[in-house]
Amino acid sequence: MAKEIYSYTKIQKNRTNKGIHASLIGSFSILMLMILIVIAFIKKGELSIYITSLGYISFIASIIGYTMAGRVKKNDDIYGKLIQTGVNINTIAITLHLIVILIGLSSIIM
Repeated sequence: MAKEIYSYTKIQKNRTNKGIHASLIGSFSILMLMILIVIAFIKKGELSIYITSLGYISFIASIIGYTMAGRVKKNDDIYGKLIQTGVNINTIAITLHLIVILIGLSSIIM
């Protein structure tokens, strides 16, 4: 009868800062969106193209943060408390941006 050989090795998981970066990007995106909404109400929608381009930059940043956190989340060798938080914050940021875009499009159509 053959001997069974068991090997117990410690699996080391690497900590990543990309979850922290994704959370910060999502928080920045939500904050920028809120600031732009307040400025739009104060100026009654008469904003320059340069100020409104900050909203698009913020939207693109939230998409980048979501993909960054999503890629890290798929890797089993990486852990971190803020990876799932980064995904959630960026999902909320993308959803809020899309709601603002849909409200803007509906006001153009009607």
